Amino acid sequence: MIKLVTNTSPAESKIAPFRSLFQGREDVYPARFESQKTGRSGYSPACANKWVRHQPKGPLAGRE
Repeated sequence: MIKLVTNTSPAESKIAPFRSLFQGREDVYPARFESQKTGRSGYSPACANKWVRHQPKGPLAGRE
């Protein structure tokens, strides 16, 4: 059953559809974007820890 969400719905009801897209990761949430070039908009994953990049260690460190 699909629940109707309106601007008067509680915050929990508004957030639930997006959280269902990112199940299993409490630190990932949807970030809305809009292209200035095409006018298209949508959502993309965002992370609370700013996507910490893995830094390689060992003899090949620094070579990419």
